[in-house]
Amino acid sequence: MSFTEFGGYSSTTIALIAAAVMVAVAASLPRADWGLPDPRDTLPWEWNAGSVAGYWARRPVAVARRTVAVTVAGLTVGLALFIDRSTGKC
Repeated sequence: MSFTEFGGYSSTTIALIAAAVMVAVAASLPRADWGLPDPRDTLPWEWNAGSVAGYWARRPVAVARRTVAVTVAGLTVGLALFIDRSTGKC
């Protein structure tokens, strides 16, 4: 084994892997403007209907996903009960 190889890899390959790791580490560091979350972006600890409504109004995709998930779960249970009643199992 020559001095240009480490563990069977060439020094070029090792350098490329090291560079990729450094880029990944740099990309994972927090941004300079990172800090405490915007108070409008967190749910209040005490009930406040306006704050909760505003929180979810800024997240229509999350609301739609949850609505679909709950609807599918309810329909699944309802369909299972319907099949059980139709087949006489319930």
